[in-house]
Amino acid sequence: AFESGYIGTTQLITEDTYTIKTVQEMDSINVNLGFSPLHWAAWGNLPKIALLLINENADVNVHARDGQTPLLVAISKDSDDIVEICLKNGANIECTKDGLTALYKAARNNFVQTAQMIIERGAFAIDNGESPLHIATETGHPEMVELLINMGANINHKNKEGWT
Repeated sequence: AFESGYIGTTQLITEDTYTIKTVQEMDSINVNLGFSPLHWAAWGNLPKIALLLINENADVNVHARDGQTPLLVAISKDSDDIVEICLKNGANIECTKDGLTALYKAARNNFVQTAQMIIERGAFAIDNGESPLHIATETGHPEMVELLINMGANINHKNKEGWT
């Protein structure tokens, strides 16, 4: 990085011991996932790196081989800082992996703060007939159920089986 003239990048890499330690402690990396550097920043909850990449025009809506975007990876890792960064930089909240939107994924995992951030950006899609409220109820997450109802979830929406 230094030889290429990227002084800021070099400084970040050499001075940010948290990031270096986090990268060193990350689970074994499978290069076959098709993750972009922004996906890896989301995976490792590395907000400084995510911002650096986005400031260098990284695509916040890029898809890995399995269809995941950096936003979906950040949600799966409960990385609210990265979720917020992605949302502020135009991440598509309706972009799905296997038919599951960002809100559905947050509701399934009971990530209440993440769900609130996504709802505040206008999300309330129905995934494959199931609403985020259905999944929050099915998985036993009363805090998520309360948030979704308070934010306007349709308690009368029926899924494919006719359940509300």
